[in-house]
Amino acid sequence: MKFELTRNDYLIQGTFKLVKLYLLLISILTIFRSVFVLYFSDINFVSNNILEVMYAFFMGWRYDTIVASYLLAPFTLTIILTSCIKWKPLTNLSYFLFGTYFFLFINLITFLSICDLGFYSYFQDHLNILFFGLFEDDTVAVMQSIWKNYPLEYAIVGYSFYLIFIFWLVKKIFKFIQRDSKSIMHKGAFKFSFISLILLVALFGGARGGFGILVLSPKYADFSKSLFINQTALNGIITFEKAYKLRKSRTSMNFNMAKAFGYGDNIHNAFSDYLGFD
Repeated sequence: MKFELTRNDYLIQGTFKLVKLYLLLISILTIFRSVFVLYFSDINFVSNNILEVMYAFFMGWRYDTIVASYLLAPFTLTIILTSCIKWKPLTNLSYFLFGTYFFLFINLITFLSICDLGFYSYFQDHLNILFFGLFEDDTVAVMQSIWKNYPLEYAIVGYSFYLIFIFWLVKKIFKFIQRDSKSIMHKGAFKFSFISLILLVALFGGARGGFGILVLSPKYADFSKSLFINQTALNGIITFEKAYKLRKSRTSMNFNMAKAFGYGDNIHNAFSDYLGFD
């Protein structure tokens, strides 16, 4: 016997999609972190520092969860709202729009992660403010250098297959609600409120990097004496966002270099320290 879908049915279906998307995003970022460690270090280094490397991956999971939480926030709020309305066409429309949204952002995350690996191979650092300078100074020369030093023909073919796989995976996750769907959850305002609250609390904690007093920031990645292990914890999206904010502040008309380096308004002392004389 079939029953009309309840708002709890809509919410549970949306929650399953949230979990799948979260696992997909975390998996992609974890794969890039693993490539980072395996490519830029060696087995001996990893085995000799296995506990710190494992902790770096744990910290990395927290940073990755921050990225995932911000991406999942609009969809989380939408599924709660559409579940209240209980209208299949509206829910399926939101699935289509968010399927496109996640397909584009997953590709953006992948692109930035690839850029991060390439940037590290040159500068031994994650994406920073120099990344913008590479394209502002002479974009053509940069692209020629990349084309010369990397097998981009194979990379483009491989990335095309990756896009097809991600498209198929996202489409499968955002499968529409069918007309003959069966109800699996009984009605109940308490159940709906409880599930919604759990989702919002989890999203809030994920966006902060945990439920501690302080929000997790990149500076907390400095837990090891090894710079490489500290860098392992971070991902390219976190460092890109940090670099973008720094670039934005430095290109702002209100940016004061002397104040930024602790000289206040005393530009005289700043130049004296730089030149080595008064």
